[in-house]
Amino acid sequence: MRLMTDKRLSSDQQRAASRLRKIWDEKKTGLGLTQERVGARLGWETQSAVSQYLNGKIPLNLNAVIKFAQVLEVEPESIYPELLQDLSVPYRVSQQKVDPTFHVAEQPPTYGSDEGVTGIVSLIRKGLNDGTLDAEDLKFIKALVERIVKK
Repeated sequence: MRLMTDKRLSSDQQRAASRLRKIWDEKKTGLGLTQERVGARLGWETQSAVSQYLNGKIPLNLNAVIKFAQVLEVEPESIYPELLQDLSVPYRVSQQKVDPTFHVAEQPPTYGSDEGVTGIVSLIRKGLNDGTLDAEDLKFIKALVERIVKK
């Protein structure tokens, strides 16, 4: 994995890195964390990514925020509230487990129905849980919701 370090972080990204570092420093001993263990647990090749996020060398994305929140046992908002503030579907560490009965129906529901809306929300939550939704996806979802509300 090649990490880009030549871009300057925005002020929001710098604050998020500082918050992450502060939470890390407060909790790592009590949780028995090391950069090596966390890197391995999160599926990163080395501890280098952990270090670069903690030191503000690379910007945090939604996937990294959620992974760090899980490991540090905090809400994602405590690390990077600016990234999550526009999310219409609230995300909490306590909601990270997808309902085991959730499945994609063979015949998708009609999206104008209550069942269809619930299915869409479930899919968004699933995307947040498994890290497949990123900041660009969330911007799209927000824009879509705003467009629907205006109609």
